[in-house]
Amino acid sequence: MTTISLPGIRGESLLGFLAGLGTLRVLVKEIPQAKLSWSLLGGGWIAQLHVPPGTLRDADHASEVVFALIDESKTNHAVLQWARFLGKAFDDQSTFFRASADAHLIDDSESPNDFVSVFSSQVATTGETPEHFDHPFRAARKDYYLGNLESVLDNTQLSHIRRTIVQPWDYQDAMANQSLRLDHGDDRRHAYQWHAPTEDPARQKVGCMLGANRLAIEAFPLFPCIPSGVGNTAIGFTCNSKTYTWINWPIWSTPCSIAVTSSLLNMDLVHQPSPTLSSLEKIGIVAVLRSRRLPIEKNKVFQPPVSIAS
Repeated sequence: MTTISLPGIRGESLLGFLAGLGTLRVLVKEIPQAKLSWSLLGGGWIAQLHVPPGTLRDADHASEVVFALIDESKTNHAVLQWARFLGKAFDDQSTFFRASADAHLIDDSESPNDFVSVFSSQVATTGETPEHFDHPFRAARKDYYLGNLESVLDNTQLSHIRRTIVQPWDYQDAMANQSLRLDHGDDRRHAYQWHAPTEDPARQKVGCMLGANRLAIEAFPLFPCIPSGVGNTAIGFTCNSKTYTWINWPIWSTPCSIAVTSSLLNMDLVHQPSPTLSSLEKIGIVAVLRSRRLPIEKNKVFQPPVSIAS
């Protein structure tokens, strides 16, 4: 296998980690043998692709292949079906979810339902209509979120993907209406800046990595909503309440396929309050990071991650 470093994608930030997973998930459609690992460099972890010889030349070539693949789906992307769950009234969508389950059972790789498990799940409540649980990755307020998704899909160009994958991030893309609020730099509360957040003129020019947000969307299906004994949650998340919600993610040094990556994200060892590194190292995990999600008015923000096992 040929190893290709992706200098722009760093696993010590949530958005960087999701961009790495999204890159892998896109590439396996073209290169099924592709794998991902993380390498320690400069005090953090950079993504490394592992592909058969002759498939990719370098990180720049990888960005071209990834962009060509995602550009095909921007006008009718499956993630836009999230719109049906963003309204104030939520009707029972059992037929919709059943179609998704059927598609997975028959391994329909062309099915548009691969994002359905991300949008929402329902749990029965005694004597009431099913409770709606929205995915904790939806950090932007409901009335803005669909517009943000559409802007990210429509506006991302090859240059944005190249700057995300090949170069250290410069945050030179406009933040307004095209940030999914997955980066801790999106925490722009009144007390942290001179301008009111909605009136800050800088939002129209800088503050976002558009390509990273686009790649993060492709990672969402690896974090499906799941019912739990105390309500609902999503893979990777602990959701005790709207205030006490956080996500743990592992960093691994051994090249892993998309199937193994999905298994690592769901591994109980990773989601312990204080994971033991000695146990994790036996399966190739070299660090675990955690970011807390906080509600800020009608939005949510992810705090800077901390290492809980390294």
